[in-house]
Amino acid sequence: MTVTTHNEAKLKTFDAFAPFADALEAMLNLEVPGVARDFAKRMTGAGEKLMTDGRDAVENATATIENAAVSSIREFGKISRAFQTALHQDAAALLAGLSHLSAAASPTDAFRLQSDYVRGRGDVAVERVKAIADYVGRAASERDGSAK
Repeated sequence: MTVTTHNEAKLKTFDAFAPFADALEAMLNLEVPGVARDFAKRMTGAGEKLMTDGRDAVENATATIENAAVSSIREFGKISRAFQTALHQDAAALLAGLSHLSAAASPTDAFRLQSDYVRGRGDVAVERVKAIADYVGRAASERDGSAK
């Protein structure tokens, strides 16, 4: 093969790929239609809105969970304090009852004091049950109101 034949073979190879080169050059200079650009802009805007809405929804869910946890802990504290107060009141009432009982002059007087003590403790127990029922009813209605 001579140099001339070799050069001619190269030229023929380049000529064979010329349509591909022309097509590639045309693609690089191709103009994107306005409709396609508008579509891409709308899709980008919709994606940004969806991302923002999703972030807001997650933030709201987190705030709701946080508020529920804080509210639960606060209510647990109220219940614990009420229970401690009830225990203190019961202990004070028992000591007061024993003090009155020790001052009884006769068995009849002691029986009357003991009956008064038991009746008073029964009344306190009934009031506590009513308070618990009211608390549970309020909590249930608040829960139903917030769930709607």
